[in-house]
Parts: sequence; structure tokens; C-alpha cells
Amino acid sequence: MEHDVSAAAAALARLTGFDGVEAAFLRDHLAQEVAEAQRFWYRFPVTPYNAYPLHAYRSEIFAVAGFRDGSDVDRYLALLDDYVALVEQLGETMAGQRKRGIRLPVWAVPEAAATVRGHATASSALVVAPERVAGLAPGQAGRLADGVARVVEGRLAAAYRRLLEDLAADAREAGEGTGVGQYPGGADCYAGLIRLHTGLDVAADEVHAIGLAEVERITARIHDELGVTDEPGYRRRLTAEPGMYASSPAELERLFQGHIERLLPYLPRYFDRIPAAPFVLRPLDASLSGLTYGFYQPPVTGSPGYYYYNAVNLASRPLVQAASVIYHEGLPGHHMQMGRLAENTALHPIRRQMTELRTFALNGYLEGWAEYAAGLCDEIGLYADPVDRYGRLSSERFQAARLVVDTGLNVLGWPRERAAAYLRASGFLADMEISTELLRYAVDDPGQALAYHLGHWYLRELRGTRDPRQFHEDVLAEGPLPLAILGHQLNAGPNPPRKPNIPPGSPL
Repeated sequence: MEHDVSAAAAALARLTGFDGVEAAFLRDHLAQEVAEAQRFWYRFPVTPYNAYPLHAYRSEIFAVAGFRDGSDVDRYLALLDDYVALVEQLGETMAGQRKRGIRLPVWAVPEAAATVRGHATASSALVVAPERVAGLAPGQAGRLADGVARVVEGRLAAAYRRLLEDLAADAREAGEGTGVGQYPGGADCYAGLIRLHTGLDVAADEVHAIGLAEVERITARIHDELGVTDEPGYRRRLTAEPGMYASSPAELERLFQGHIERLLPYLPRYFDRIPAAPFVLRPLDASLSGLTYGFYQPPVTGSPGYYYYNAVNLASRPLVQAASVIYHEGLPGHHMQMGRLAENTALHPIRRQMTELRTFALNGYLEGWAEYAAGLCDEIGLYADPVDRYGRLSSERFQAARLVVDTGLNVLGWPRERAAAYLRASGFLADMEISTELLRYAVDDPGQALAYHLGHWYLRELRGTRDPRQFHEDVLAEGPLPLAILGHQLNAGPNPPRKPNIPPGSPL
């Protein structure tokens, strides 16, 4: 981290005097990278989202490794040593956090421990199946099997045990506080996280106020347009209906696919081009069940884009918001956005080939577009069914409520009980999902959830009265940008949309 910060600071100094969108993009990224000197110590590496790389490396490196000769055996064993070192470093990072007065709160320990145990159990996938080494000589195959067993059952298992022992100590000795603001310097860190995750310069209290106003606006729509005034009673009736639940992952997948099929005839009216890459649905790996919804994986050359949906505990997951979710994750949401990006050879490579670094301020564009796209389907008329329409409006209100709750938990002193009650009143989440969401806001990824509705709100304001099809092409053709830079680009072009009504403090 210190090396990256130093390199970013040096590169930032060299950008002085350069103009244009690529320079602005890179300058913003490097400034965010410099800020990692502070942010690094506020990220707990054992929570569900922060521990996700452990799964990614298993699936994207070890599961696809090929074996032709002894050099491939050497490479696999060397990579496995690196993987163990990574797990060991998680414990070292947490030790460094404790020295700085930053400790996982007691209430967050059970989910962190479950995450660690899940990854420990999934380590069995690192053992190479016999059919994968059929081309190796017997001696080479035996050396691979022995070496993997020695590492997985030895150093790797010990590293996971040490993590669980450290978490057990946190369960006994840590505090009950919530949010990054409880730690030394945490409020300043959160201010930077807002800029990182939204791409806009807005203060926490401004975000909170936007969230409160948006929740009120959407609630009025639910009451006026759907005639639903007793929402608790309406939800109880919906959740009591057996048809509100999928009986299997296959049934859930068919439902998602049906919503996409209904959308397809409308796309040419609203978009100049549709991505060539197919959109494919897959169930989420069980070790990642702590992710509330799942995640979208963008296409690479010759591959589809995938949405990995959470198929665990289907009996407790009503399908009211299924249409809204799949329009966010698939078309016209992330798949439209990232599929177009993969094909956009006009963009500078630095903007087409984003790395795994967390310091590009693009969440506001990425998640904001996906939420904007799900809202666009309301304009198209795809939520004609009253249940789907309630699902969309309640989903949009939930995203707005995140602005209230994330800021409330992290810097405005909200206890978890107040945040849970607000989410329960503003969304359509089961208690289990509320619990995972609170962990995400207060511990796992503070500020990240702001990107969804603040980005949606910003894009809606930026569009104004402009022709939707032209606006969509302008936004997608620009590719991912921090929203402040995107707004400058669109306002600087011909026939600019009206200036968004951004609170004081914004660069626009």
C-alpha cells in the first residue's frame, strides 16, 4: 500500500498541465490512490465483501489451471504458496488495525467468522481432481497431489485457524459501536469514501438529506399510484402467498429470464446499440451466501456477461423485487453498460481495462447507471403488474434509504436498531437480509451503498428533458467516469442537458 501511494503521488505530480478527459480520469484515480494511505486501515479483510478475493482467486486461477508438464506443477504450487501468504496477511492486517484502535465490533464477529469458515471449507477446491492431471507423468501428478495436500492441510489450515482465534478474541474484547466514524480519524475517512464511491463532492449530511427527501417522494408514489397505504399489511399478505417464492434455483432463473425476454423488443427504441455478448444467469457459490443479492461479472473477449444470483434460503426471499433486480443486473443495467464497454475500442485503453483496484471513483457511474436503467423500465411500462411495480418502487426507496442509513451509521450516530427499523419500513427485506445490509454499511464497505441511488438521482437530473435515446448513447459512449467528470463532459457538449440540482459543495 505504501509503495502504491508513493508511486501515485509521483505520477500525479507529472500530470500537471495535462488537459482532457483521460488526464482528468487518471488525475482523479491517482488522488484516490494517494488517499489509500488512510483508508487501508479501515477495511476489515475478513468480512463477506472484503474477503471476496479469496473466492475469486480460487475460481479464476486455481480452478482453470492446466497441467501439461512439470513446470505447470511448479507454477501451481508456487501460486498456492502465494495464496497461503495472502490468508496469513489478513491476520497481519487486522493486527495492524488493532494497534491503531480499529477493531471489528462484537456484533460483526459472527458473520466474519462464518465467512472465514466458509473460505476454509472451500479450500478443498484447491485439491486438483485426477482427471485434470491425466496428461502428467505419474511422478509429476504424485508430486502435485502431495504438495497441495501438504499446503492445504498444513499452512493454509493453520492460517484460517489463527484468523478464527483472533476473531474469538474480538468477540470477547471488542466494543459494540457502529460505523467507521467510531474509530480515530474515521469521520475524515468516511468523507473521502463518499467521494470515492459516488464520484461527487457531497458531504455526509447532504447525502443524508437527499436520502430523506427521496424516501418521502417514493413513498408518496406508492400511496398515490398503487393505493397502498397500509404497507405492513400489504407486505404481510404478499409474503404469505406461496407464489411469492421460488421453489428451486431453476425456477428463480426462469423468472429472471422471463423478465429479460419481455424487455428485449423495447431496447431498440431506447438504445442505439445492444452488446453482442450474451447475458447468462448462474447461481452464486454457497461460500458467498453472505452477499445479499449476488454480483454481475462483465464479459471478456468471447465470453458472456454473468449474473450470479443468490439462491440460498429461497423460502425466505420473496420475489417481489425480482424484475427490478434483473433489470439492474442484466439489461438494460450492468450488462448493457459493461457489454458496451467491452466493445468500445474508441476509448483509451486506460479507461477500457479497469483493474481490480478499489480506487477508481466509478461506483456512482456503474451502480447509478444500473439503478437508472431499472427505473427506465418503469418508463417503458415493464412493471405493469402491481406486484412488480410495488417491487420496483420499494426497491428504489430502499436504495434511497441506504443514503440515510449508511450516513446515519457511519457518522451521524445512529445505533443499529434505529437503522434496522428504518430499512424495515423503507424496503422489502427479510430480517436476515437487513442484518447483512447493516454489516455491509457499517463494517464491510462503508459508503459503497451510496453509489446506487445517488448515482441514479444524479443521472436522472443530468438527463432532464433531453431525448432519452441520445442521452443513453452519450452516457454509454463515454464509458465509466467519475460522475463529476461525466457531468462536465455532457454539459460541455452540444445541446447540453440542464445542470443537475446538486447540493452546495459539488464541483458542478
